[in-house]
Parts: sequence; C-alpha cells; structure tokens
Amino acid sequence: MFTIENNTISVTKGDSGFIAISVKNPDGTDYELRDDDTLVFSVRKKLSSGEVVLRKEGAEFEFSP
Repeated sequence: MFTIENNTISVTKGDSGFIAISVKNPDGTDYELRDDDTLVFSVRKKLSSGEVVLRKEGAEFEFSP
C-alpha cells in the first residue's frame, strides 16, 4: 500500500508507488524542466526533524522502503 496524507508518506515494504511533481513559476504558470535542472527528494522521520533518512537527486529516481 502507498499513501500520502498530511505530509506523511506510507509505503508497505515490497510495494511501490508513484509521486507526480508539478513545478510552477512564481506567477503560477507551469515551469518547463530543463536538462540542467535537478530535483531533490528528501525524507525525514518527522517534518520538524533536521535528520534526513533518505535523499535522492536527479530528474527521475526510484526508492524502495
């Protein structure tokens, strides 16, 4: 099972999920990703925690629980 609720991502071990990201310009229009752009995905145990337990960078990436 894969769920996202109130900034909490839950993934059952062995399952997978897909997160679609849309990037907007300050005026609200869609931003076109360029070849030199990099997305950063970080996971913390708690939103207020400074400790990062998972960090991925790139245009596309996968992770497993």
